[in-house]
Amino acid sequence: MSSNESQQTAQILSVRKVLRNQYFVSRHPQIHYYPLYISLRISDQTYCSEFETPVLDEIEDVTSATGKTVEVVLKGKSIAIRTPKGRKLKTHLVERKQC
Repeated sequence: MSSNESQQTAQILSVRKVLRNQYFVSRHPQIHYYPLYISLRISDQTYCSEFETPVLDEIEDVTSATGKTVEVVLKGKSIAIRTPKGRKLKTHLVERKQC
């Protein structure tokens, strides 16, 4: 861990899942990517971060952690979140209004 990283705990306040629409025709099955907007409280500050995934287990893991305390590493404009099931999600900070 470098000097501008800090491991701490955060409470997940809310998770908003959005289906990104992709309109193209293909003979192959389409993979749906879901941007997740995760609202976190670290110390006395609220952060909004975004994580995009096609993996439904990752979505379920982070949404089921709403209201729970998780481990996070805040580094610059990114937050690494370790979910209760041990997944490590690398998110990036976005405007608070997106949460």
